[in-house]
Amino acid sequence: MNLDLSKLEGKSFEKKLEVWAEEVATKCHDYALKNDVDFYVFQSSLPEKPNPDLLIVGINPGGHVSYKEKMKEKGKEKRTWQDLAQGFNTYSRKPYWETSNANNYVMRRALVGTHDYDNVPSNGNCIFFNEKLFNILDNAVIMNMYYFNTKKESDIEKMCQEDELKYCKEKTLELIEMLNPKNILFFTTSGKNLFLMEVKKIKNIGSFVKSGELEGRTVYAIPHPSGWRWKEGNRVKTGEMLDKVL
Repeated sequence: MNLDLSKLEGKSFEKKLEVWAEEVATKCHDYALKNDVDFYVFQSSLPEKPNPDLLIVGINPGGHVSYKEKMKEKGKEKRTWQDLAQGFNTYSRKPYWETSNANNYVMRRALVGTHDYDNVPSNGNCIFFNEKLFNILDNAVIMNMYYFNTKKESDIEKMCQEDELKYCKEKTLELIEMLNPKNILFFTTSGKNLFLMEVKKIKNIGSFVKSGELEGRTVYAIPHPSGWRWKEGNRVKTGEMLDKVL
């Protein structure tokens, strides 16, 4: 089932998002029960308005979690549409609930040069190295191509059926159309992943950054920030390129 955005013509962005998210929560609940794997969409708060400066699109949430156990822990029967977001930008600042997570530490170190909740970058050895870039990241909407949690990216095709992944992809493209962000940055440079998201005319523009076209939009892509490539010199060069294009 795909959402017919034309039927929501004239509705507020908040109402469109609610309808979209309710459908995703209902459909993914069925998939999650079948596979017993948890899911969510946004690694930030739910978007409050259209046209954000930046939409970041990752691959899928990390950490395989049993959906049934997670709902039991929360005292719920299912995820609601309000539960599809982390509620906090975990890429720019350490969330107050996080005690330790080596993967998130590595990501924030590469992205903003620190892992402390209250501190902004203290040095330039990171991708979002200046105030302009940090503010763009701090206010970004962050979501995933696919919504189901797995320990490794490569596990997503083992855990989920092709129709389930196709559904997530289609809903992600719908959200992009609805949100209409000023810039889109993929946290993957895999040709396979970008092709599956219908990105065309992919090319290297230097310093680990690629560009491409998605439905007439210019989009950008960098390797996932938890990857091995992010030595300090590479972070800075990538940040300098992003500073030019964002």
